Amino acid sequence: MEGVSVNNGYSFTQVDLIVQAAINGQGVTLGRHALVAKEIANGRLVPLFEHSVEDGGIYVVCLKKLLERPQVANLFIG
Repeated sequence: MEGVSVNNGYSFTQVDLIVQAAINGQGVTLGRHALVAKEIANGRLVPLFEHSVEDGGIYVVCLKKLLERPQVANLFIG
């Protein structure tokens, strides 16, 4: 994917910090359904893809306003 560097940005070792970073608008993250479903339900995060796997699966989530960024929009292509 062009324009996306995995060598820049934030790095976390705790899931709660990763989810909070996404809520704070610091990027896109992968999250287990059980850990992000409440945040999606209350509108604090939005799934990037229509399909998700709830049993043992993950969501890719971010703030709504980040959906307009080219780097995020490019995640839908493919």
